[in-house]
Amino acid sequence: MVDRVEVPAPGIDVTTEAGAAAALRVVNRGPAELEVAAPGGEPFLRIGPRGTSANVASLYWYRTGNPDGLGALPEGIPRGAPPRWARVSSEPTWTWFEHRLHPAPVTVPPDLYRSQRRQTLSDWSVPVRIGGRSGQIDGHVEYRPALGSVVSALSSPAQPLPGVFVAMVPGPRPSLLVQNQSRRALLVRGRQGEPFARISRRGVQVNLKSPTHQEDQRSRGGSPDEIADPAAAPRWRRVEEAPSYLWFDSRAGYTPEEPPDEITERSSRTVLKRWEVPLESSAGPAVIRGTTSWMPRRRETTPVDGASVTILTFIGVATVVGLAAAGATRLRRRRVGARG
Repeated sequence: MVDRVEVPAPGIDVTTEAGAAAALRVVNRGPAELEVAAPGGEPFLRIGPRGTSANVASLYWYRTGNPDGLGALPEGIPRGAPPRWARVSSEPTWTWFEHRLHPAPVTVPPDLYRSQRRQTLSDWSVPVRIGGRSGQIDGHVEYRPALGSVVSALSSPAQPLPGVFVAMVPGPRPSLLVQNQSRRALLVRGRQGEPFARISRRGVQVNLKSPTHQEDQRSRGGSPDEIADPAAAPRWRRVEEAPSYLWFDSRAGYTPEEPPDEITERSSRTVLKRWEVPLESSAGPAVIRGTTSWMPRRRETTPVDGASVTILTFIGVATVVGLAAAGATRLRRRRVGARG
């Protein structure tokens, strides 16, 4: 949960997002560039009106692209080297796996599970600078009882076009699988309408400038090869020899760590969003449609025995050892504007 955004400038929004690990999303609509510092103190990210730039000499930059926090400097860049800035997106927003948000293993007493109450587990802070002035983003991690889960599913036919088959792979990072067994090339549009992927009998090509491709690439722990720009001419690269492609698609995801209390307290399924993925081929256009819903779980009444239960953090997602319905550690999303 974001508690405060102490930044001496307007136009900055900060949220936490769910996924393979807790992530931080910053949008800077103001005229000045926001600089984010790594735990070691060096700047690793700049977000502003000209887009987003990364310090490719910062080890933390590479770690924030991986949900488990692993990363290494490229060959030829020594530790402690002066900043080397490279533009990575044309948009004034960036989402990254911020490992200062990921708590260490925590022991929670059984009476906390029985009471079904929330409890703060740890605090976190991310230093920033803007216009030569220092600021910070503060928040905390809290324990919340597990009341249900977010599930993505298809609502359109599994065969949207002749010879084209679609399947949904649910989970924290919902993915779509599209297989094209027809003789016609298939174009998949990205979240901003840009050409994202071409699937044909000769394999799969992706547009390196597509924001949808870059989101998928980062979810796999990779780094973008191009500046994300949905308006730019596509730059195609072959990534698969078979006419089948699986990718993470944020359109099917639900980015807040958890829905609002008024939804999680319901006893029935609630649709959080409806989404679409446009397709094009010489056979005509088609749309993959789906829903992302909150699915409540049946409340468990079995008492918890023992002195304590350990919460173990794995790639940033808290799970309970030995207790299926005990709860989870969440970073709740809350939009907070900068204080100018």
